[in-house]
Amino acid sequence: ASDVYKRQVLLRLMVDTFLMVKEISVNLEHSWRAETRYPSVMGLLRLLRILWRATFQPSFEKRSALRRERKRVRDFNRRDRSLDLRAVAQFRRLTPTTAPPQQLVGGATDGGYLVPEIGLAGLSLFSPGVGHVVDFEYNFAERGHKVFLADATVFEPPRPHDNFFFERKNLGSGKNEILLGPWIDSHSGPDELVAVQMDIEGAEWEALTPYSVSDETLARVAWMVVEFHGTQNFWSESSAAQMISVVDRMLEFFIPTAVHANNCAPGLDVGQHLLPSVFEVTFLNKSFQESASPSNVVFPEFLNCPKRRPLTWPVA
Repeated sequence: ASDVYKRQVLLRLMVDTFLMVKEISVNLEHSWRAETRYPSVMGLLRLLRILWRATFQPSFEKRSALRRERKRVRDFNRRDRSLDLRAVAQFRRLTPTTAPPQQLVGGATDGGYLVPEIGLAGLSLFSPGVGHVVDFEYNFAERGHKVFLADATVFEPPRPHDNFFFERKNLGSGKNEILLGPWIDSHSGPDELVAVQMDIEGAEWEALTPYSVSDETLARVAWMVVEFHGTQNFWSESSAAQMISVVDRMLEFFIPTAVHANNCAPGLDVGQHLLPSVFEVTFLNKSFQESASPSNVVFPEFLNCPKRRPLTWPVA
């Protein structure tokens, strides 16, 4: 037992050391003096960062995410169950409709999304939230589309492309952040249709408010793919109002044409349904299809993670 404890302590020290080195290197990279005066030190720090990404970072982030998800499920199980009907109704409102033909763009798992074929021609793509996977964005760039990327958590896209235009900023109203509407307006004309793909780990609820993107800009979005996070907050009195207003706004401009429940995160067990805490919705601008009837096809099965209990959707 003592040997196991020693190994755990050593591993923890190594991880903490790598995190400290990573933080130091990030700060030093903003200083040209460090780059010119200490090239050998900077080279060593970059090497250590590469080692961190290749060895400890994946397992460290996976364990951290698992701990957060377990806490989220525990908190959800203590929810006010009298709010179940109101919360489930929000999922039901996003039930997909019969839609024009769609195709999978990007990978078959993470980084792949269903997109209406009528919106694939000649549109610039705005994709906040880069992370470590850009299969979707790279596919669009290969088709000749301009792809505008924004993410302050990475230094550059994991794969380069001549059609990538990257800004190291997050969406938001804080320092060194950009609002979705002004970002789109600064790179497109007032009458130009654009596309948006958004996976920003919970910040989407703020990014889709009128403060962040105006009605005029939202009306120019031909289609939008949004990964929604934190849906357990539909049961929260403090968060539900903003989330419901975002759903109202999206349905004012768009119709949902595809929903993918991401079962890589624990579901929300409300008895009759195991609802997703994370799910992706493809929205099509109503100007392309004014009216539509509910669709029986909800989840593209090939996008679901294996060895997970299938999630359900409260279809109207």
